[in-house]
Amino acid sequence: SIITKKFSPTRFLNRKPAPELVDDVLEQIFWILSEPSEDDGVPGLQAYTNLFRCMLVNKSWCASAVTMLHRHPWRLHRLYTLRTTDLAYDRCQLVKLYLTMLDRDERKPLLEKGIELPEPNHNPMFNYPAFVKYLDYGVMVSSVWTIYSTSCYTYDQNEWVSLVVRALLRLFAYHTRRLQWLRCAPMSFSFDEMYYS
Repeated sequence: SIITKKFSPTRFLNRKPAPELVDDVLEQIFWILSEPSEDDGVPGLQAYTNLFRCMLVNKSWCASAVTMLHRHPWRLHRLYTLRTTDLAYDRCQLVKLYLTMLDRDERKPLLEKGIELPEPNHNPMFNYPAFVKYLDYGVMVSSVWTIYSTSCYTYDQNEWVSLVVRALLRLFAYHTRRLQWLRCAPMSFSFDEMYYS
C-alpha cells in the first residue's frame, strides 16, 4: 500500500546521515547555552540542564557538552548548595570523579593513611581535569570535607582533607593547560589556617 511504501524502514535506513556540526561550532553554541545570566552573572539551572540534554544526542555533542560542564565545574554549586541538598551530593560526586583519575603515585600515600578512595578509572571516557578553566577552591575544599566528615575520626579529618585537597590541586596543575580564574574564598566556614597556607 501507499502508506507502507511511504514509511518503509529500509527507505529510512538508506537515507544520507544529517551533516554534522564542526566541534568548534558546537562549542560556541554550548558556550552561549551556558552563558551567565545578566541578572546575577551566574548561569542558572536551566543552562546546565540544556548541556546535560546535549550530551545525549551523539558522541560529538557529548564531547563538546562535557567540555563546557567541566570548564567551571563548581560554578553552579556555590549558588544552589544552600537551597538543594541534591547539589551538595552532586558536588561530592564531582570530587569523587576527579579522585578516580589520580595516578598510582598520588593514590599510594592517601591509601597508606587509611583514606578511602573511589576505584581508579584507568580508561576514562574524557580527561575531565584538562577541561577545568575556572576553579572554585572553597567549594572544592567544602566538598572534600563533606565526603570525609563521616568516615574518619575528628583528629584525622583535618589531615585527610588537607591531603586529598593537595592531591586534587596537583591533578589540576598537571592536566589543566591554563587556569583562567581561581576563587579562593571559603564557603560557610573558614579553612584559612589549614588550607590557604
